[in-house]
Amino acid sequence: MRLRTALDSSKDYVLLEDVLDMLPKILVEGRQNIYNIAAGQDITHREIVTALGCGVDVVPNAPRVTFPSISIARLKQEFNYMPSAVLPVIAAATLSRQTSPI
Repeated sequence: MRLRTALDSSKDYVLLEDVLDMLPKILVEGRQNIYNIAAGQDITHREIVTALGCGVDVVPNAPRVTFPSISIARLKQEFNYMPSAVLPVIAAATLSRQTSPI
């Protein structure tokens, strides 16, 4: 894998399953006009690469890119939202690909 941003770059990654679970709930039961569907915590590129278990090459002088934190307080309050942990899902999917027959 080749990265054009530094390993300590980060952003909030959310599982698609969490998004798909929340959208109909917001549509039917939501009391607000705007919601942030996110995990509520940033993950670094280093953490993702580690979970993937792959080699990485970072371009020289790659910039560190970070995004502002995303508040999921509204989802937690209205829907008791508890986002799934992203890194274990990545690691498990990587492991299952490595052990599945071709």
